[in-house]
Amino acid sequence: MKTLCGTPTYLAPEVLNTAGTAGYSSAVDFWSLGVILFVCLSGYPPFSENHNKMPLKDQITGGHYTFISDAWKNVSQTDLVKKLLVVDPEKRLTTREALEHPWLQDDDLKRTAERLMYDDAHPMPPPSQLDYMVIAMGDNNS
Repeated sequence: MKTLCGTPTYLAPEVLNTAGTAGYSSAVDFWSLGVILFVCLSGYPPFSENHNKMPLKDQITGGHYTFISDAWKNVSQTDLVKKLLVVDPEKRLTTREALEHPWLQDDDLKRTAERLMYDDAHPMPPPSQLDYMVIAMGDNNS
């Protein structure tokens, strides 16, 4: 994990700051998850050369992004995204913390997600809570 690689808009600040030469942890994946979640919930990327006059690297390394109210008006909370897009990798959420976040514990949200992902066209049952715990326990940053 000492390589500068990846899609620039998804790269974590610690990768950009050192060009990957200092090495990095799996916290870079949680940053990228935050970017993906941001895009999925809002329809636009948090960091972009097209929508911001600040250079892309400065946006990312400074954690400069904006919640456009019209795009986020139907999202119940932005706290999970904010905790994933923390510039300091030591303060960024881990897998366990993300899975325990209240937004992911909402029973209505879980039922809706399961209904959308595992309807009649998808006979495979959703993963059990035990499956989630096994995944989280495999996280070295927990």
